[in-house]
Amino acid sequence: MLLSQFIKGSEGNREAMRIAEAQMRERLGNDPYLCDKLIPKWSLGCRRITPGEGYLESFLRPNCSLTDSPIERISENAIHTADGKVHEIDVCKY
Repeated sequence: MLLSQFIKGSEGNREAMRIAEAQMRERLGNDPYLCDKLIPKWSLGCRRITPGEGYLESFLRPNCSLTDSPIERISENAIHTADGKVHEIDVCKY
């Protein structure tokens, strides 16, 4: 059985993409920045379109931030990115 949601450009594919995007936007609290950075631009079936449970929601936590600036270096308590920002981290060592 052929499933139209996996045929790129088909109406079924476009509808599946609309549903997936709406679900991801809701899970990201409709935050425009997070939605722009985290919602995939490729078609359903090309790669995994929706991340696993809890992944998108984690970006709404107060102790989580998203950057696409390259990492310059990692120090004992921070990640230093090319945009000059220092992202303090707290990592448990087991």
